Amino acid sequence: MAPESDIHWVVLKFGGTSVSSRECWQTIAGQVRKRLDEGLKPVVVCSALSGVTNRLEALLAESVAGKHEPLLQELEQHHRQMGEALGIDTTGLLDVELSELHRLASGTSLVREVSPRVQAQMLAVGELLTTRLGAAALQRAGLETSWVDARRCLCATDEPQASARRHYLSASCGHDHDPELGRWLESQAGDVVLTQGFIARDGAGETVLLGRGGSDTSAALL
Repeated sequence: MAPESDIHWVVLKFGGTSVSSRECWQTIAGQVRKRLDEGLKPVVVCSALSGVTNRLEALLAESVAGKHEPLLQELEQHHRQMGEALGIDTTGLLDVELSELHRLASGTSLVREVSPRVQAQMLAVGELLTTRLGAAALQRAGLETSWVDARRCLCATDEPQASARRHYLSASCGHDHDPELGRWLESQAGDVVLTQGFIARDGAGETVLLGRGGSDTSAALL
């Protein structure tokens, strides 16, 4: 059996308003440095930029109507402008998530309906985009940062009788201590781990959204 780690973790959770400006990320960097000085290993958990989740919901509706392109462009511009405010070159940085957004919107426009599965995938993109920007911002501030996809860490509890809507849009994770996860996170290079607070995977590896209180799960698992 592997020995217990002597690393003392601390989870820092920041909501949408707290990640939506250059000043906010300066504050986050300061909080990370403070915890490092205290001998702690920070895991920073971030929400989507303020208002973005609502815009993604609107994008789903616009996609069903085949009118998604203007809002897609607005969302892309919004995140690139945030990157510019942070002093980050977003060329290539956001490509994976923005391509996924375009793919989901285009697919929805073809079938003219939104399944809970697609809704979960679409809404997850907001937090993924924010954390891409945030990891680059912390790196620029001199903090070696490991970007981690929360779906690698969190697997939702299986509920065989749950509806598709509940399964994909209101999932929950167990709160048991997970030494294996702690060891894996410990293996990630850098001063700080940065991840998302709204998403997990199901047993099949598909994206699900966590219900109310889900963002506390990562602290319990560590």
